[in-house]
Amino acid sequence: MRELIREGVRWNVREVESHHVPGARGARCLIFDSDGLVRRAWSFPSNWAELPDDALGSLLEPPPVDRTPAATAERSVAPEPPLRPAASPDVASAAAEAARAQSLLQEAAFSVATTVRSMHQQQALIARCTKVRIELRDVIRQFAWSLRRDGVSPEQAVIRTKCAVRDGLKACIGADDADGDDLVHDGVAWCIEAYYEDAPEL
Repeated sequence: MRELIREGVRWNVREVESHHVPGARGARCLIFDSDGLVRRAWSFPSNWAELPDDALGSLLEPPPVDRTPAATAERSVAPEPPLRPAASPDVASAAAEAARAQSLLQEAAFSVATTVRSMHQQQALIARCTKVRIELRDVIRQFAWSLRRDGVSPEQAVIRTKCAVRDGLKACIGADDADGDDLVHDGVAWCIEAYYEDAPEL
């Protein structure tokens, strides 16, 4: 959306698709709308939003009239087209609102698609974290069983588990001690639970 003030009239300018427009002369067009007045420009450069006001406003100008003698003679004999009644302000206002609604719908569709894609990425990340957490729990349980088998006391098993988890966090993600407190706490709980339960044959 860009604003343009031309001859004291404020115009809102935007580019829209025109497949739905009867008799469209292109895939896209520029919409110039003001209070009770809407105009389209079918021929415009791709960098229209960067044009100076005079250049952008010139897109509103009617095409130049050919004033050569041949063209003048042809116009003099050509029948005058029937006059069409000017659109009432209500009709023009309704057309402007319809164009704005079309533009808003396109923006809403893009926002929905972006949100859905972000949700899928978050769900995939959560599933991956859950899988890694389960794998870590199984490794700590096996570690606790092997410590008990080797005669390591429960206290020493807890200390070794803490050190192993913290060393693993630092090696993998460079986390500080405070960053891994929750995971260390869970690791200790898994170690104690496994240490005092019946272990499978190792």
